[in-house]
Amino acid sequence: MLKIVTGIIIVSCFILPKGYSQLRHGFGELSVVETEMKRCLFDPEAAAVELINEGFADYDDRYQMVTSIHRRIKILSEKGIENADISIPFYSESEFEYIDDIEAVTINIDETGRKEFPVDKKTIYTKKVNQYYSEIKFAFPQVKAGSVIEYKYRSVKKNFSDLKNWHFQSRLPVCYSSFEMRPAPTLEFTYLVQKSENYPAVIKPSSFSNTIYFEMNNLPALADEPYMDAREDYIQKVSFTITKFMGNAGSQKYMSDWNEVARDLWDSPYFGAEIRANLKEPQQIIATAIAGKSDMEKMLFIYDFVRKNTKWNGLNSHSAVEGVRTAWNKKSGTSGSINLLLVNLMRSADLEVYPMLVSERGNGKINIKTPFVSQFDNVYAAVMINGKKYYLDATAAYAPANLIPRSILNTTALIVKSRSGELVTVEEPDRKYREVIYLNGYLSADGRMSAAVQTVSRDYAREEKSKNYLKGKEKYVENYIKRRLVNVTVDSLEVEDMKTDSSDFKQKFKIGYTLQNTGDYSFLELNMFSGFAENPFTVNDRFSVVNFGYKSVENISWIVKIPLTWAVDALPKNIRMTNEGKSVLFSRELAYNKETAQISARIKIELNKSLFTAEEYPALKEFFKKMAGMLNEQIVFKTK
Repeated sequence: MLKIVTGIIIVSCFILPKGYSQLRHGFGELSVVETEMKRCLFDPEAAAVELINEGFADYDDRYQMVTSIHRRIKILSEKGIENADISIPFYSESEFEYIDDIEAVTINIDETGRKEFPVDKKTIYTKKVNQYYSEIKFAFPQVKAGSVIEYKYRSVKKNFSDLKNWHFQSRLPVCYSSFEMRPAPTLEFTYLVQKSENYPAVIKPSSFSNTIYFEMNNLPALADEPYMDAREDYIQKVSFTITKFMGNAGSQKYMSDWNEVARDLWDSPYFGAEIRANLKEPQQIIATAIAGKSDMEKMLFIYDFVRKNTKWNGLNSHSAVEGVRTAWNKKSGTSGSINLLLVNLMRSADLEVYPMLVSERGNGKINIKTPFVSQFDNVYAAVMINGKKYYLDATAAYAPANLIPRSILNTTALIVKSRSGELVTVEEPDRKYREVIYLNGYLSADGRMSAAVQTVSRDYAREEKSKNYLKGKEKYVENYIKRRLVNVTVDSLEVEDMKTDSSDFKQKFKIGYTLQNTGDYSFLELNMFSGFAENPFTVNDRFSVVNFGYKSVENISWIVKIPLTWAVDALPKNIRMTNEGKSVLFSRELAYNKETAQISARIKIELNKSLFTAEEYPALKEFFKKMAGMLNEQIVFKTK
């Protein structure tokens, strides 16, 4: 279970001279334990282990944030060599951040002694990722199982506004991780440590040196788990937010509760001012188009208008630093600029609409007790019509307005209502992932299966499949029809027009393949189109919750005519299975009509709950294990 530790960093007026502190481990100074390590004792299957990950954030004479980073990794097996390719991202837009003082070396120690292979500085290069970010890239030479790779560098940022979370835990096991900070004397920070009760953390504030020191040790790797929430929800980390700024006009304290967060945002030139901006051209176009329309028609028109006239540049933000006017003129921008433009235009149409700060699943859950704006990674539009809330993201080209975006299901959001903030839990009680599949097939005497298939996708199934179909027909066939099927031909795919957001996504296609056979026996697989071809839950212990995002129901119906020269040798039993809380249901009905030589099958898989705790995981894992086994049972035929 994760535990949250909070505190405040107050800078003393007494300022020490520079050079009082530094990184705590010498570069290249390996201990005997590090040299002789063959495997990680607290994570024995690891292919590599992070021996040291330490950082120290300070400030220079211009109050720029200067951070020194030092990492040391031991390669334990050939598989771990992939960790020798390094990428260091940094915020390069307007030269806000730069990286320098890079030093990197491979250390190999064997019976012949210690050999060092420094990374040639000529092989270190900078690659521009997008308008805002770049990355430093390099690779270590002479890396093999047993190597130690080590590097350090310095990051210089114009100020402390972009102080990132420090992750003690990573995808590799970590022996030692520490972060020390001495903030500029003009700032006051609040910190939040997220940690498991099983792993102690050292937190040492020092009023003498104006620093605070964090340390954690012997942390196992945090692997990605099926249907896992964001890694940020479970990783051991410390995060920071500025709570006071001391300038020439005195000190300014802010964001002590969510109402203060809302007021601060509403007064911000990059948030509230952008919502209130006068955008004559698009506002006039919209006013003309929506005259006499209902609120629902207004919302749908403006939502589509913004999506058609702007393009997301791939960057998430919860404000509009570049400005909504710039986004409109350029016809592109960050998510913050585009969605605040959406709010602006809906306000001009007299709709009840508010900006809503969200933390999408990939970003992690927010802690409602700590009003940190930095916990959010995006902003959407929340529209109220006839007592119903609609959550809209204009950067999602294929998202229907009547469906809550899957990216924020089971999260907490902040609706900014001018001078007050309303926390809302984003849940979908009614809409599910709904799919109905019909198969009408014919088996020839030579074991060839030919079938006509029709699928009807509704709600979240419709949204997912229609979006991917529109991205490309060939990839859709590979990812959503063939999936795990081997030697199956798919042709004659037809899709009905999707006239409205509420219409079904209907697909028709034909498949053909030859049944597997052994001697006189042939085998017909029933589990061709379910979303659970295998049990996704295989590990014994689960670290995170299981979050399916939405509830779901799949119904699969088969009718297959078999040759008169064939006989059914084994037909799987009819079964109905559910768990203790009836949140998961699996049923299968099979029938064989000898007179018509037809087999009919009906399969149903239903999830009536979208979130399962780690404590519920063992029972869920066992249910899916049984269900996968039953789904993969085959009908066995014998040739007469």
